[in-house]
Amino acid sequence: MNKLSKEKQQQLIAVAMAGVVVIGLLYFFVISAQGKSKAGKKAEIEATQQAVDEASKLKKNTPVIQEQLDEVMARQAAMEKNMATGDLYSWVILTVNDFKSKGGYRVQIPYFSREERVGIGMYGDFPYEEVKYQLKGNGYYHDIGKFLADFENAFPFIRVQNLDITPDGGINTGPEAEKLSFRFEIVVPLKPKE
Repeated sequence: MNKLSKEKQQQLIAVAMAGVVVIGLLYFFVISAQGKSKAGKKAEIEATQQAVDEASKLKKNTPVIQEQLDEVMARQAAMEKNMATGDLYSWVILTVNDFKSKGGYRVQIPYFSREERVGIGMYGDFPYEEVKYQLKGNGYYHDIGKFLADFENAFPFIRVQNLDITPDGGINTGPEAEKLSFRFEIVVPLKPKE
């Protein structure tokens, strides 16, 4: 083999180094960019596939979800039947007295205030308005507690608040002396207008 001159050797080394630099630049700017792009596309495909899988799962569960929705809507319609509508003052008197007489509760509630509109302060498009009533009466401690507990369970949409129980004032004697006076407020949502 012929020996290359020093100048040719330097040119050959320069060409080899230029080739290495060009290959490095190609790798850095083209191949690694393509790898990043490929990784991004792969992540995008996986996210889309996950969304498709979730949509398929929802599609399979559509009858179950529809059944649950129908059940909830039926419960809401049943509750709305008992909500306040029309003459609100007579509604509260009739509702409480009817509940009291059907349950045989031994509490007397002779005082019902007129309704007072109150803001709900919940969601922006919440379809219900609320009114507040103050009720006063008397009864024995156990009877008052049973009445309130059963009332809240029978009307889950009515909120009892600001309960105040005090001795009856010493007016009664004998077994009646243990009676207590009570006062509480109920907050009632109004049936939405159709």
